[in-house]
Amino acid sequence: MKKIKSWFNNMNLTKRVILSLNTTLVVCLALISVLAMLNRENTQYRDAETLLSNEIAHASTLLDINGSNNLDAIK
Repeated sequence: MKKIKSWFNNMNLTKRVILSLNTTLVVCLALISVLAMLNRENTQYRDAETLLSNEIAHASTLLDINGSNNLDAIK
């Protein structure tokens, strides 16, 4: 750790700034990648939820108000 610290302290200011910016950029890109992955999973979950609710709505139209089977709608 001391070698890294002394190496960093021996660098001139421009190189320090560039190294810090590069490190910040890498961290930001990693964060963006994680957020994109979470967003994709959330979108897939919402798509599945929408599909399920559509199927439930379709199934409920096959039943009349009293809950008996509407055989004409099934055919």
